[in-house]
Amino acid sequence: MRKHVEIRWSEVARMSIEKKVEDLELLDSLSGGSTLTAEGALQVSRQIDRQVAKRLGLA
Repeated sequence: MRKHVEIRWSEVARMSIEKKVEDLELLDSLSGGSTLTAEGALQVSRQIDRQVAKRLGLA
């Protein structure tokens, strides 16, 4: 940071925080009405893994 004194680091930090907040708000809005449980997500993940392995000829 000391090498680049021309950069307004407080502005960089502010923008980064704003981006993170926007990302979290998007995730909240997408998952707000979700009824997917952790077990359900695991099942979906396993099914996707099987399909990808099949497509790649690994299964």
